[in-house]
Amino acid sequence: MLSVISIGISNYPFCELGNITCAGRDSEKVYDAFKDIMEQEFAEHTSICLRDTFAGGFRQLLDNLRFSFTDDKDTIVLYFSGHAYNVQTYGGNLDFSLCFSDFNEKLMCGYVSLANTIIPTLNKICCNIVLILDCCYSGEALKHATSFVGNQQISVLTATGQRELASFSEKGS
Repeated sequence: MLSVISIGISNYPFCELGNITCAGRDSEKVYDAFKDIMEQEFAEHTSICLRDTFAGGFRQLLDNLRFSFTDDKDTIVLYFSGHAYNVQTYGGNLDFSLCFSDFNEKLMCGYVSLANTIIPTLNKICCNIVLILDCCYSGEALKHATSFVGNQQISVLTATGQRELASFSEKGS
């Protein structure tokens, strides 16, 4: 079975980076495309399309996923459209993070680290995982995902390279 977690963050009221008008619609289009193509293989009861969610809600969703999947033949597609940010850690390293509607770069809140939260949580889930990252600097995710792979397969598709900006218009990204 295929489950899709499709997330689009269009509104960033506390962020200087600005809104991404097409991100919510893009997440709906991705969700609908997988649902239409996969037909009977699409697991509607474990799939969701979210718009403008907060970081805490996303963390809770990730934590709950590991209780929903027990078959290593299942696949989760996690699609994210929105801002990403390279957060500087205490050691001076950059930490690639996804930004949610409560993201505030001045207060440094509202983001979720790929290396420290997302990948370790996904590694606890017993199934194959496909990450589709439609955001700036998403190529940074390639090195993090491959360095944390457990027994299951994690595949990563990115919209940009490590230091590239994503582009979008009213028609989509």
